[in-house]
Amino acid sequence: MNDFYDGEVIAVRRILILFFCLFALTGAAWAADAEITALNTDVTVGEDGTAQVTMTAEVEFSAAVQELQIPLGTGAKDIVLSGWAYKKTTVDGATCLTVSNPAGFSGKQSFSCTYTLPSGVTETSSGQRFRLYAPQTGWEYAVGSMTLRVAFPAAVTTAPEWTSGYYEDIIDNYLKIDVTENTVTAQSIEALKDHETLQMDVQFPAGTFRVGNLPGKTAKLDTLLFFVLLLAALAYWFFLLRYSLILPRQQQTAGTDSTAGEVPCQLYGAPADPAGVVAHWGNLGYVRIVRSRRGRVLLYKQMEMGNERKPVERKFFKTIFRNGDVCDAGSLRFRAAADQMKASVRRSWLRRLFSPHSGSPLVLRGIGLAAGLAVSLMLFDVLLPAGGARWVFLVLLTLVCGSLHFLVQRAILMALRRGRRVWLPMGLGALVTLALLGHFAGKGMIVFLDVLLQSFCALTTIFGGRRTQTGQEQARRLLGLRRFLRRADQGTLQRLIYQDPQYFYRMLPFADALGAAAPFVRHLGRLAPETCGWLHDAEDSVRTPEDFYRLYLEMAAAVRGENYRAPKAAPPRRRPPAPRPAAVQSRPQRPHRRAEYDYDEI
Repeated sequence: MNDFYDGEVIAVRRILILFFCLFALTGAAWAADAEITALNTDVTVGEDGTAQVTMTAEVEFSAAVQELQIPLGTGAKDIVLSGWAYKKTTVDGATCLTVSNPAGFSGKQSFSCTYTLPSGVTETSSGQRFRLYAPQTGWEYAVGSMTLRVAFPAAVTTAPEWTSGYYEDIIDNYLKIDVTENTVTAQSIEALKDHETLQMDVQFPAGTFRVGNLPGKTAKLDTLLFFVLLLAALAYWFFLLRYSLILPRQQQTAGTDSTAGEVPCQLYGAPADPAGVVAHWGNLGYVRIVRSRRGRVLLYKQMEMGNERKPVERKFFKTIFRNGDVCDAGSLRFRAAADQMKASVRRSWLRRLFSPHSGSPLVLRGIGLAAGLAVSLMLFDVLLPAGGARWVFLVLLTLVCGSLHFLVQRAILMALRRGRRVWLPMGLGALVTLALLGHFAGKGMIVFLDVLLQSFCALTTIFGGRRTQTGQEQARRLLGLRRFLRRADQGTLQRLIYQDPQYFYRMLPFADALGAAAPFVRHLGRLAPETCGWLHDAEDSVRTPEDFYRLYLEMAAAVRGENYRAPKAAPPRRRPPAPRPAAVQSRPQRPHRRAEYDYDEI
């Protein structure tokens, strides 16, 4: 009986010894590959709350480890890691360094790193509070001994508050803390666990830290202002500018009651185009336009203008031909008369086409630009470093960035007006610049909403303010005409030219005003309309529709007062002269030895 009992005891002992060995082997397998034997951190806090940190870690590797992650903190910069190459990563919002060794770390290694943390000062009701994380995300391995020394620019008058990831607010029971004047020293009493985090909060009287020049001081206010202006823009459009969708109506020709120069007023609410006005007069037989051999554009009166035309047209016509039957489009008299005509025609059409209760498109665009300025201020407030002169640069860069929003609006508006594409690359450049600024400032979503707002303000006001039924109908006809001129096939154009031999010359000014001149000329192909009766070139260089379009653009630039660089003259070549109709004179012209007679040069 005793022998059986003794055998049973021996068997139990052997089983217990076996389990002990298994747990020992498992524990050895689960043991960490490294341990931080000593972690020393020295922090010097500046008057603006930024922290200069010097950290030295002694790591004992019990097995080969190929990567080591060194936690720093959120926004760490000016990083210098002595003797090691590293890759900067972000873990839970905090900057970390990853140090690699393909051969593996082994034995005892030392890692020394210096870096700068952004200001940890926040304003409170009782003064200013400084917060420091040491570290913020924790090391991957246990820390045998930790020493933290923090030097402040002012004396520490209140006891620091400590918080950790494992022990929470009782971590100070495991730390030896010493506060001497402006220096706080904390030393661990026992080893800290892996991934342990440590947070220190110190309260100071108001005014201890100079935080007026710190980045991001106005970011919250700027964001709030942007959303307020965004809602204001939407409300202003909804109550004062909203109208039904304008869809094109089929139209193949334009009437003679209004000139091509009035198209910008009718479609966009913009000033009239004097080039379109004089071109329309040429089609009606009132004037003949000639480009001289020296590149000047001369207007010859062919007949008097009666009551069949509008009073503003009669006044413009009478003014430019007041001193004779010839007027130079580059003269001061023509410029002054054209400016008066543009304003008068625009006022007349605004009263007829737009509701008296309509809001102003300029106000909506102004609200959009104000929102853009708020976003610009926010971006550079975050991007510019702390410093006494940052407010000067902040104002200047905010204004420069605000101009980018103007370019975005302008590019959208001008892309559909009179075929002007020069604003398009500038608008795209402004969009790319804003996207990069938003990316580097971490405000990508705000910048995206800002760009949407600028696009909204431009697109919803491209046809002016709120229109009456007459204004909407006029816009539909013009949009239909633009669509036709852009898409017309050669067969249709040939039929129209057969019905009206001057169709091409009569519609080209309208196509130019609608931004459809280039496709309209291109679709004409090899069709050769008869000679134009109102626009001529003294050098007789017009042979094809493309040549006439080029001549028209030169004439229009001169009439509008725009800078136009004439192409170099081609070498002379022998070719048959183009037929030209005899000019119909309102009264005999006195002879002159020059080819063209210009009264403005007398």
